[in-house]
Amino acid sequence: MSYRFSRCEYCHLLRWCLYACAALFLLTGTLLFASREILPPADQIAFESDQNGNWDIYLLDMRTNIVRNLSQNPADDYAPTWSPDGTSLIFYADHNGDLRAELHILNLETMETQTFGEQTRDYRRAGWSPDGLQLVYTIGYGQMQLINREGVVVPLGYGFSPRWSPDGSWIMYYADSQDSLNAEIYALNPAEGRLLNLTRNAANDWSPAWSPDGTTIAFVTSRDGNAELYLMQNCLIVTGSCDRNLRRLTNNPGNDSSPSWSPDSRMLVYETLQGENSDLFLIDIETLQSRPLYATDANERSPAWRP
Repeated sequence: MSYRFSRCEYCHLLRWCLYACAALFLLTGTLLFASREILPPADQIAFESDQNGNWDIYLLDMRTNIVRNLSQNPADDYAPTWSPDGTSLIFYADHNGDLRAELHILNLETMETQTFGEQTRDYRRAGWSPDGLQLVYTIGYGQMQLINREGVVVPLGYGFSPRWSPDGSWIMYYADSQDSLNAEIYALNPAEGRLLNLTRNAANDWSPAWSPDGTTIAFVTSRDGNAELYLMQNCLIVTGSCDRNLRRLTNNPGNDSSPSWSPDSRMLVYETLQGENSDLFLIDIETLQSRPLYATDANERSPAWRP
């Protein structure tokens, strides 16, 4: 015989269901709020990894911990860099098999890839200007070039890992310009022809990264015996060295490198060598608290925070 609820019992059951739904809603909201307190507004990081046997470009969503292989190519894909609007990634790879890498622009909305570069050149790390209308990149061993929206190519000299300042006035890079086994960090103003040495140190300094607010520069240095992350204040209004405004971020026995800023300029993602493999870590630049972000039995390198 089936049981039928009385009107009173039905109202009582409905009331408890509403209480349960409200409690679940509040709990979910609390957890989401807590997660927003832990993580900055943007929540995705591109990086390169060899977890599938060759180097591919991956995307990590920090809120869901979902990782996607974006390039899935039998050739090795390296050094992802975001477009200013966060819709595309540019990376370099030898997809033609001619031992010369091309630049590839991947649109994440359509998942279509556009190849950039001359067949006879060997391209390396590239980056967009803040307005998205120009590219700066390296050909061969350190020959930097700039190309504008009209397709005009401008030689910039010798250097590696070029990056635009947030206001679009300067291009920062590192180079051993004196051929003395001492890499320094430089800033070039192409419009004015000004070139500044920002570090001037006997140790090697490399992999500079502008903070999105334009006030600070993160970089890697060997002045402590191994690769560590440092900060220096933006001092491009003067012609002297920025080396007097340093702040050390990491202090690890392994090498820390490849810093990339969160969009709010409060955190960095970087790669650190843990044993034989490189993993991704986060660090809060105010508290200097760091924690693992993503690690596998393979290598994760060259992280790039989505704008």
